Amino acid sequence: MVINCISNRKDSIASYKNLTIGKKYEVISVHFGVEVMFSDSLKSSVQYRVINDNGLTAIYPENLFEIITQTVDDDWVIFKNNQSLFSILPESFAYEGFWSDFIDHNKDARNLFSYRYPELAELLF
Repeated sequence: MVINCISNRKDSIASYKNLTIGKKYEVISVHFGVEVMFSDSLKSSVQYRVINDNGLTAIYPENLFEIITQTVDDDWVIFKNNQSLFSILPESFAYEGFWSDFIDHNKDARNLFSYRYPELAELLF
């Protein structure tokens, strides 16, 4: 899945300095959440995990992007974590704590990522 950055604004004052408007990013996971608001209404959110301009994996709200290529690879699955949040991601990443392990430089998580995304791993390591 490929997305194009159309905005890097957090709000009317701040912006995400590690995203470039007009740049295409490969999505490495999609995260879905539903929150119950004080008014008993539901607020849903969709976030994309990409490698940002600083070479870090990070999650950004979907409203910053337009979808260029909406297909995902055959190995992607739907995963529900312990907080009842859903993700669509490669099956090898679909276990509780993968992204925490990855960010903490866990060797097994880093090896899984390198095997799945060799071209992206070069940007990170």
